[in-house]
Amino acid sequence: MSQYYGIEADFLNIFGPDFDRLGLPRRVHFIAAGCGGNGILIKGSEKTAVIDGGMAYCADETIDNIRKYTDKLDIIICSHSHYDHIGALPYMLDAFPEARVYGSAKCERVFRSDNAKAFIKMMGENARELYGGDPDYEIKTQNLRVDTVLNDGDEISLGKESIIAFATKGHTDCSMTFLLKPIDLMFTSESTGIMETMDYIHTPILKSFSDVEASVKKCMSLGAKQIFLPHFGLIPSDFNDKYFQLFVESCKEKISYVKSMLAEGLSDEEMQESFIDRYMMPSGEKMQPFKAYAENAQHLLTTLVKYIKENNISDFWN
Repeated sequence: MSQYYGIEADFLNIFGPDFDRLGLPRRVHFIAAGCGGNGILIKGSEKTAVIDGGMAYCADETIDNIRKYTDKLDIIICSHSHYDHIGALPYMLDAFPEARVYGSAKCERVFRSDNAKAFIKMMGENARELYGGDPDYEIKTQNLRVDTVLNDGDEISLGKESIIAFATKGHTDCSMTFLLKPIDLMFTSESTGIMETMDYIHTPILKSFSDVEASVKKCMSLGAKQIFLPHFGLIPSDFNDKYFQLFVESCKEKISYVKSMLAEGLSDEEMQESFIDRYMMPSGEKMQPFKAYAENAQHLLTTLVKYIKENNISDFWN
């Protein structure tokens, strides 16, 4: 039984047992501990960077994983401001105080919000309880910060290697995708989906379908040789185009389903219940607390209903 994100993960073996979703290129390593988090270490010729870092409740284990590959961390990059991606950030800064934090301007603003930090702390505590973390382990948020704001197309040098940041809004307004040069390995954001089965891509679009259209087109244009998906890992290179096709099809299906619920006159509560029954995988709570899934489902429904009622659905989704 394979292990992934700290859980038994046969249900994620979409491409068969012989395909290694964590078979990353040399000097690129998956370092997030625990369940459901994201974290990648890239050891460049001159500098070492981490993209995200996973959840707070298992941050000590994540730091241990980082130390397997380096004693010095120069750069921490935030893909977006959600707890399952940046929960470990305050702990990484305690362990590597010389590191500079990079993220979007919106991410920087979120980290300055006391309300946002309170929500991140609450979700981190929920994850700690769900995944069996130490109940006395403090979920920290006081050192969440961005030192250097990333704009679309900005490049971070690691020496002979570099990471190019691309704004890919839709999941959040602070979401970013990263392309590692010169090997053209792309780390996508949740704005362009999370793979769940060979035929279905989860579409956590919490903010804007219009932004997602732009994000999909941007990612498809980058010419990545390999793609690493959040909460999944690598996909086979010959599946790259198919992946984005499936994502668009999954978005279209959700638009159609929400249209049908609106036509039936369902209440907001009935739509949310029906949506969760239809789309949440039985194994989903292994990867994400139900409360987080329900919260995201409500945001997605709100985004979809607004998009449909504005009656300006792009031809891209037809």
